[in-house]
Amino acid sequence: RTDRVRVVFPRADDDYQTGAVEVQRPGSADPSVVETSLPLVITGAKAREVADRWLSESELSLDAISLSVPPSAQEIVAGDVLTYDGKRYQIDRIEDADGRVIEARQVDAGLYVPPYYREETVSPAEVALPGPLQVQFLDLPLLRGDEVAHAPYIAASATPWTGQAAVGLSLSDDSYALNALVPLSATTGLTQTALAARRPGVGDRGPGVEIALESGALESREPGDVLNGANVAALKSASGDWEIIQFQTAELIAPDVYRISGLLRGQAGTEWLIPESWPAGTRFVLLSAALAQADLPLSARGLDRYYRIGPATKPFTDESYRTYRRAFDGVGLRPYAPCHLEHRWVGGDLALRWIRRTRIDGDHWGSGDVPLSEEMERYMVRAGSFEVEVSTSEAVLPAAALPALPFTVSVAQVSARWGAGPAMERTLNV
Repeated sequence: RTDRVRVVFPRADDDYQTGAVEVQRPGSADPSVVETSLPLVITGAKAREVADRWLSESELSLDAISLSVPPSAQEIVAGDVLTYDGKRYQIDRIEDADGRVIEARQVDAGLYVPPYYREETVSPAEVALPGPLQVQFLDLPLLRGDEVAHAPYIAASATPWTGQAAVGLSLSDDSYALNALVPLSATTGLTQTALAARRPGVGDRGPGVEIALESGALESREPGDVLNGANVAALKSASGDWEIIQFQTAELIAPDVYRISGLLRGQAGTEWLIPESWPAGTRFVLLSAALAQADLPLSARGLDRYYRIGPATKPFTDESYRTYRRAFDGVGLRPYAPCHLEHRWVGGDLALRWIRRTRIDGDHWGSGDVPLSEEMERYMVRAGSFEVEVSTSEAVLPAAALPALPFTVSVAQVSARWGAGPAMERTLNV
């Protein structure tokens, strides 16, 4: 005897999702259940009818009979229904020997008239359809030191985000090959207020800037976490360069609008990109694990390539993809500007001295000079129209080569792959 029956089935009313119904004999305390999976697409109400009938049949079939008939009763076959003692029995088994032994179990035609069950109203799950992505290409300086220095980053976002984004690469807008996968939706937005210039590398106690996010969210971090590399973001200039900033506090002031403050400006050697003011509407991208780096050889620096980007669940030919033509300089190879430029006059000559900076492994203090991170040490020194290249962090400019005061002197580190990086400048009046 079975006291509980469970029927598992594909739902015809819920996009073929797996459904289950279970019925139990009233008053039964038996925890065991008999489960059957139906290879039929039916509704929940129909599955309940099947389960009810099976439960009733399991109880009714306990009433069984066995009887003998003469061998001449050959017209009786398995499946026939006979009446005995006012009840109906269906023949399950016939054994032919000296006579015919018949085994039968009670049946009731009323079991096959199903009760009425109201169909459940099942709301189909909303399916998020992949669509065009908002894409940002970022040619960034080294942030951790273990990145591919010359390769750009790709940030993609969409609402809703339907999974990974695929980046296809081609030389001629044809026959795209998978180049990278963007794992997560990036946190991006636009500034809503202007951001005035501040001294780089020094904590800004000002009001910060408001960001209207298009996707994602921001969070505050402890000062120590920020100094260890948390909450790094980029602001895009009209020329396509990115100033790297960090922030400590992110305050939600309106739906999807944050005020970030406790800023560190001009990080990772981008202090020369700090304008007098970033205007409202400046592009903001949080630099996180949501970004992917393209796989490009060093030989592709400065050369146009075609990128086709869209949902990874679709082929590159799908209309949800967008095509971009871009070339990148490989900003991770760009030397930092020197710092602490000093001068003194020796007779009529100008003696200059400065301190070198590095783009790789420069945070380990107390171990002498930072690593060079270039093939050799070289600097371009300029005073007016005069320029000279030197191999140490000091230079003496002869009086005969100097323009009349006031004039500006500049020093830039030179990389074999990049050339002269941004310069440290000073205007001399006396």
